[in-house]
Amino acid sequence: MAEIHYQIRAHAQLSEATYATLQAMDQDLFADHPFGLHYEWAPIGYHVLAYDGEQIVGHADLTERVADFGGRDTWVVGIGGVMTAREYRGQGISSAILDRCEAFIVGPLQADYGMLFCAPDIVPFYARRGWLLVESPVTVEQPGQRFVWPYLTMLWPCPGLRWEETPINIRGLPW
Repeated sequence: MAEIHYQIRAHAQLSEATYATLQAMDQDLFADHPFGLHYEWAPIGYHVLAYDGEQIVGHADLTERVADFGGRDTWVVGIGGVMTAREYRGQGISSAILDRCEAFIVGPLQADYGMLFCAPDIVPFYARRGWLLVESPVTVEQPGQRFVWPYLTMLWPCPGLRWEETPINIRGLPW
């Protein structure tokens, strides 16, 4: 195994082969996950990729959005598609990917919050990193409809900000 290295790339910079690799990894890891079965997803802005040599072994994607937090326009970056190939789990790759996501969110993207949707079994992973479980309703959109997201939502306040419960409308498709 070579040393793991990381890249952040705009979605438009991905080759068809790279995108196909990510889709195959997603299908392998999340085929039974309820999120992917019923929803249309927002376009991806950036990918954080982990490589072992030339092989992609981990990933997260980032989607920028101005959301409505209790009537206030709020700049958020949604994180989705966090995954590590099965044979590379337990090596800190997802944590290293999130380190890079969080740095990109507060650095180049200058957002107010990171935001993600997650399953109950991974809440502790994100909570250890300072992500907060949202108790307020979170409204999302699908073609022709708007509804309260039925799964868990977590927020990561960027340095200097704090989260106070308020309804959130992400003003578009989930990520």
